[in-house]
Amino acid sequence: MRIKELQIDGFAALNGVNVLLDAPVTVVVGPNEAGKSTLHRFIRSMLYGFANRGQPAERGEPIHGGRHGGRLLLTDGVRDYTLERHGDVPTRRGGPVAVLRDADGAERPVGQAELERLWLGGVSERMFRQLFAVTLEELHELRSLQGEEVGNYLYHSGMAGGASLTSAIKSLTAEMEKLYKPRGEQPELNKLLAELKEAEAALKASRKGAGPYNEAVMELRAVEKELRAVEDGLPERQRQAALAQSAANAREEWLRTESLRLEEEDLALSLPDPGAEPLPEHAEAKWESLLARRTEDRERLAAAEQEREGIAAALRGLSWQDELVSHLPELEALEARRESVAARRDERAELAADIRLMDENIASMLGRLSSEWKEADLQAFASLPERERSRQLLAAMQEAERKLEQTLDELRRLERQQAIQEEEERELEEAAGKRRQGQASEETLLPAAKEELLAAWNELEDARNGWERASWEEKLAAEAIASWGHGAGSDAESGQDAGNGRSNDAESGHGIGNGRSKDADSVLGTGLSRSGGRGRSSGKRSADGLRGRFGPRWLSAIAGAFAVAAIAVPIASGKPAGEAFGYYLLGAGLTAFAALNVWPQGSGTSVSPGSPTAGGSGEPERQRRLAEASQRLRDCEHRLSEAAAKLMARPASARSIVEDVNWQRLRTAVQERLGRFEQEAREREASSERERKRAGIARERERLEQEKAEAQFRYERKRAGWLAWLDERKLGQGLPPELLPELFQLAEQALQAYRQRARMQERAAQLLGGVSAFEASAAELFAACPPPPAASGDPLLAVKLLHAEALRQREIAAEASRLDERLRRALAASEAAREAAEASEAAIRAAWEAAGDADEAAYERRLRVDERRRAIRRERREAELRLAAGRDASGLAELQATLARADEAALAVELAQARQALREQEQRRSELLERRGRLLQHLERLRAEAETDDRVLAIEECNAEIDRLAERYAVLAICGELIRRTKTVFEEDKQPHVLHKASRYFSILTAGAYARIIAPGDSPVLLAETKDRRAVDSSFLSRGTREQLYLALRFALAEATSPEQELPLLLDDLFVHFDETRLRHAASVLAEVSAERQIILFTCHERTAEIIARGVPDAALVRMKEWKAALAEAGYPSP
Repeated sequence: MRIKELQIDGFAALNGVNVLLDAPVTVVVGPNEAGKSTLHRFIRSMLYGFANRGQPAERGEPIHGGRHGGRLLLTDGVRDYTLERHGDVPTRRGGPVAVLRDADGAERPVGQAELERLWLGGVSERMFRQLFAVTLEELHELRSLQGEEVGNYLYHSGMAGGASLTSAIKSLTAEMEKLYKPRGEQPELNKLLAELKEAEAALKASRKGAGPYNEAVMELRAVEKELRAVEDGLPERQRQAALAQSAANAREEWLRTESLRLEEEDLALSLPDPGAEPLPEHAEAKWESLLARRTEDRERLAAAEQEREGIAAALRGLSWQDELVSHLPELEALEARRESVAARRDERAELAADIRLMDENIASMLGRLSSEWKEADLQAFASLPERERSRQLLAAMQEAERKLEQTLDELRRLERQQAIQEEEERELEEAAGKRRQGQASEETLLPAAKEELLAAWNELEDARNGWERASWEEKLAAEAIASWGHGAGSDAESGQDAGNGRSNDAESGHGIGNGRSKDADSVLGTGLSRSGGRGRSSGKRSADGLRGRFGPRWLSAIAGAFAVAAIAVPIASGKPAGEAFGYYLLGAGLTAFAALNVWPQGSGTSVSPGSPTAGGSGEPERQRRLAEASQRLRDCEHRLSEAAAKLMARPASARSIVEDVNWQRLRTAVQERLGRFEQEAREREASSERERKRAGIARERERLEQEKAEAQFRYERKRAGWLAWLDERKLGQGLPPELLPELFQLAEQALQAYRQRARMQERAAQLLGGVSAFEASAAELFAACPPPPAASGDPLLAVKLLHAEALRQREIAAEASRLDERLRRALAASEAAREAAEASEAAIRAAWEAAGDADEAAYERRLRVDERRRAIRRERREAELRLAAGRDASGLAELQATLARADEAALAVELAQARQALREQEQRRSELLERRGRLLQHLERLRAEAETDDRVLAIEECNAEIDRLAERYAVLAICGELIRRTKTVFEEDKQPHVLHKASRYFSILTAGAYARIIAPGDSPVLLAETKDRRAVDSSFLSRGTREQLYLALRFALAEATSPEQELPLLLDDLFVHFDETRLRHAASVLAEVSAERQIILFTCHERTAEIIARGVPDAALVRMKEWKAALAEAGYPSP
C-alpha cells in the first residue's frame, strides 16, 4: 500500500489542504509549528480512526473551519482507491467507519476490522504506532520493541518453538531448585545431605582408632595439597604459552610498525628541519585555495583593464546639440498638446460635415410628418398631453372595434355549432332507418321490453335444465334394467356402459349433452367422469347407486355457492344483459349439477344382480322407476314448450329447442335483442340532450344579435372623434392608427435633431479657440529652433519632428554621462583588482615563509612529504591499535619487550618450551588426580569393610536416595544446559531473519563498525557486536549509535510484521542527532527500504532534508513554509 495524496478537509489547524506524497521517499520539511506533526497525526487518524474527545490534541478538531476529516488517495500497485473518513459520522461497534471508493467511482463502506485486514496487513494500531509511525521519543523506548506482539518477531522469528524453549528453561530451573539449592534447607537433596553428614560424623567417631584408614587419609591429604599447588601454577604456564603464541602471531604487525617508524624518520631527514612536525592537514587545501585566488585575481585585473579601454573609446565617438536639448521642456509641452490639438482639428471638420447632414435630416423628417408643419407644429405635436390625448382616442376606438369583432365571432361560432348538430341528426336518422330495415328480416321474439325478455329467457333456460336432468334419470333407469338381464358376468360391461352412457345417448339424439351449453356441459361432464370411474371399480352396483356417483354432498354445496355468485356478479356490477348472459348460463349449469348430485336415492338398498339376496322383487322396482323417470321427462318437455311459447312467436318442438345449434341461435337472438333495447335507450337520451342544446343555441343567438347592434353604435361614435383629432393636427384622415406611434417617434427624433445641431455648433466654436492657441505657441518656438524641411509648413508635424530629434540628442548626452560614470567605476575596479592581486601574492609568500621554505616549489615539496608522513602515522597508529587490542598496558609492554629482544627463531623456541612446560604441568595434574581417585577408592573399601552396624545401612539408604535425586538433578541440569547451548548456537550461527536484517542495516548505518545485533531470548537486553566479535551492551553505546541500532531494528521489524502489505513508514525528525556522515549512511538505508515500502520523513532541518533528498533516488521534497503564517495567526501552539 502506498499513499499518493492527502486531502485534508479539516484537521487541527489545517483545512482545505492537499499534499502530494507520490514518491518512494517523501521528505516533508518546514519550520517548527508548520504542521508536520499534524500531517503525521492525520495519517494515523485516517487509518485507525479519530481519538475520543478526551484527547483533543490527538483528535485534531478543526479550528479554522472545514469538516473534520478528509481523504487518502491510496494505491495497491494496480488501481487507485480513495479512503474517506470524517469524525462527525456516527459509527457503531463493528459497523462501517469509512468509505472506500475505487477509480470508477464505486463506493463501499468498510469497517475498521475489514480496513486493517485488506489494507493494513492485520497490523493493530498499537503495533503501527510502535513500528511504522515513529517519533524520536518512541525511538528511544526499547520497551516498545519488547512488547508481546513485537517481541515474538524480534526474539523468535525463524526459530520454531522459540518461546517454548524459554518456558522450558524456566520450568527446568524451578524443578532443579526444588531438588537442590546451594545453602538451602528445604530442597530434598539439601535435607538428605545434612542427614548423611550427621550419619558419617557418627560413623567416623566410632573409627578413630583405625590405623590403615588414617594412613590412607594422610596420604590423600598430601596428594590433594600437591594437586592444589600444580593447579595454582597451571594458569602461569598457560599465560606464558599464550604470550609466546601472541608474540609469534603479532610479529608481522610489530615489524610493520617499526618499518613505518623508520620510513617516517627518513622522510623527516629529507626536510630542512628534521625535527619539525608535519604541517596541518588543511595546509595543502589552504595552499591550493591561495593559488586559485591568485589566478582569479590576475584574470579579474586583466578584464578590468580591457573594460576601461573599451569605455574610453566609446566616449570619444559621441557628439550632440546642447541648444536643442535645452528647449526640450517646451517641445515636450507642445508634444503633449499636439495629439489633442490634432484631434480637435479633425473633430471640428467632422462637426461641420455633421451639421450639414443634420440640416438635411431635419428637412426630410418634417416632410415625412406633414408638408404644412413648421418647428412650432412639431413642438405642439410632440408634447406629452397631446400624445396622451391621441392614445386615449385611439384606445377607445380600438376597444369598441374589438368588442364588435368578439360579438361577430360568437355569432359565427353559434352558426357552426348549429350546422354540426343538424348534420349529426341526419346521420342518426339514416342509421335508425337502416337498423329498422334489418330488424324486419330477423327472427321475431314476443317480449317487447328488456325485463320481460330476461324473465322469459330465464324460464326457458330453467325448463331446459329440468328436461336434461329428467332425460338423464330415464337413461339410468333403462341401463339398470338392461344390466339385470346380463347377469354377474357383465359387471365390467355394465360399469363401462354406465361410464359411456352420455356418449350413447348423444348418438341416439336423446342425451342431455346435445342441448347443454358449454359452461353447464363442463360442470356436468366433470361429475359424469367421476361417476364413471367409480362404476368401473364396482360394476355390481345397481342403477339406484349410480345416482350418488356425482360426488359427495359438500361438492353440491360448493357448486350451489358458485352458482349464486355467477348470478350475483353481473347484477351487482350493473353489466348489460348481453355481457351478463354468460354469467347467467354458468349459474344455471352449476345449479343443475348441485340438484342432480343431491337427488334422493330411494328407500331401498342397492343390490347387485349377482348377489345372493336378489330375488324376483328387483325387476318390478326397476320398471317402476323407469316409468316415473319417463313421466318426469314428459312433464319437463311440456314445461319447455310452454316457456318457448312465451319467448318466441313461432316456437319449435322441445326436442329441437334443446339441440346445441338451435339453442345457440336462440341465445344469440336474445343477446342481440337485449343489445338493441340498450341502444334504443341510449338514442332516446341522446335525442333529449340534442333538443336541450338546440334551445340553448337559439337563446344565445338572440342575445348576441342585441350586443352586436350596441357595439356597432359605440364603434361609429369613437371613430368620428378620432377623425376630428386628425384634422386638428393637420394629418390626413387616411392615416392608419397603427402608424401613430411611429409618427410620435419620428417627431421626437426631429426635435432631438434640432437640439443636437445646436450642441454641435457650440462645440465647433470651442474647438477653434484651442487650435489657434497651439499654433501661436508653436510659432514662438520655431523662431528659436527652425523646423526641418520635412514639416512642409504643418505646425503639428514640425512639433513632432523637433521633439523626436530633441529626445535623440538627449539620449546621446545621457549616454555620454553614463559612459563617464562607467569609466570612473572601471578605473576603481582596475585599481581594486590590482590591489587584490598584490594581496594574493603576499599571502602566498607569507605561507611558504612561515613554513621556513625558500620558495613556492620548496613549500609544495614540503606539503607532499608531510602528507606522506601523516599517512604513515595513521597506518602506524592502526597497527599499534591492533597490537593493543584485548591487552592492558602491562601486557602490551611485555609483548613489545618480547618482540624487541627475540627474533622469529627465538620466538619459535620460546613457544615450543612454553607448550612443553604446559603439557608437563597438565600431565602431572592428571597423575595426581588419578592418585587421588585410587586413594578415595581405598578409603571407600576400608569404610565398606568396617561398616557393619545399622548406621552403615542408614548411610547406604541415604546415599541411594541421594544418588537417585542427584541423577534426576543431573538429567535436568544437562537438559537445561543443552537447551541453552542450542539457543546460543542458533542465535550465533542462525540468528532470526529479523535480527539478520537489522544487523545488515546496522552495519550500513555504522559504516561497518558493528557487524550484527544480538538479542538473547532469556534477557531483555540488546547487544551490539563489533567487527572483532566483541559484544557491547546497547546502554553503553553513544546516543547516535543507539538511535542507529533502534532504527535498524524498526526497519527489520516493519518487514516482518507486514509481509503481505507494505505499510508506509512515518518518521518524525529521527535524525536530529546525526552528523553529515551518519545522514548519508541513513540515506542509503532509506533508499533500500523504500524499494519495498513507502517512507514519509518529517523534519524541520533543511540540512537533513537536502542530504536525504540527494542520497535517495526519486525522493520528493514537500515544503510547508507557506502554512506557518496561518497557523501563527490562529494561535495554534503545536500542529
